[in-house]
Amino acid sequence: MGNRSDGRLAVCVITFRRPERLRRLLAALDQLQFPRYQPVLEVVVVDNDPAGSAKPVCTDMSRSCRWPLHYEIEPVRGIPYARNKAVASALCRVDAVAFIDDDEVPRPTWLDELLEVQRVHAADIVTGPTIRHADADAPCWVKRSLWLQPRRYPTGRRLTSAFSGNVLIQGRVFRQMAPWFDERIGLGGGSDVEFFRRAQRSGYTIVWADAAVVDEWMPASRLTAKWLLLRAFSLGNAAALLEVQLGRPVGSRLAVAGQAVLLVIRGLGLLPWRLLRGRRGVVQSLWYVCRAAGMLSGLTGYRFAYYRDAVHGDP
Repeated sequence: MGNRSDGRLAVCVITFRRPERLRRLLAALDQLQFPRYQPVLEVVVVDNDPAGSAKPVCTDMSRSCRWPLHYEIEPVRGIPYARNKAVASALCRVDAVAFIDDDEVPRPTWLDELLEVQRVHAADIVTGPTIRHADADAPCWVKRSLWLQPRRYPTGRRLTSAFSGNVLIQGRVFRQMAPWFDERIGLGGGSDVEFFRRAQRSGYTIVWADAAVVDEWMPASRLTAKWLLLRAFSLGNAAALLEVQLGRPVGSRLAVAGQAVLLVIRGLGLLPWRLLRGRRGVVQSLWYVCRAAGMLSGLTGYRFAYYRDAVHGDP
């Protein structure tokens, strides 16, 4: 199949004090290949650091980048503010918006695969897998942890939500939905899941593209028991808050509380056996307990500001 035009497309990147990882991502975006499509592409970087720490990297990379590179600063801390800034910046020029995280690297045909699945399935939103890699010198118990492995589905599977680290969104979704990413979430997590759940409930289709792969290399600051357990609490907190925010009935909230209790039982009930597996087993048990604690805290309305101090990776 020869190349064909597929409209105007912006790849949006939110960054916060990770210039070297951003440089690696921008270099990888410059190497994207399009065996089937040839979109009119641009890159939008929104720096969530008021000091503009990403500007030197963007200025330098823009000199050699194949695609126009737009740099914006969003001075208000919080991922939803920065995501909304990126959409507002790009939407007047493009037909679709892709998001990728600043600590990820796309495979060469990543975007072409997203476009192909969007065309074949007439999808409003297409998402794919993020493959996590631990550094070579990471502890063995970390490398064997299941959290490194993403959930995978057959291409074409319809989903009820997505994450913003690997996603293509048709412009009509943003033009017809408001608000976009909920700024009330601020420094908490889950604003992407909330948006995509709301979009799916509004009738927009979310489809999986299993060959649209991005890679994420986990820095040392994430390869610790402390980070894993904080992350578990954050994920549970965001999931429960989402149930509250979407106005779920009381029965659904009770179901979340029941799930939390089951997680505690699962974590503590298997702890004696997992002690035999060493640190990995202990952390796995505590992961369930911390996720349950986050869920119960979210049901009370408490929001955990996970991203208040979270800067992982090279400065």
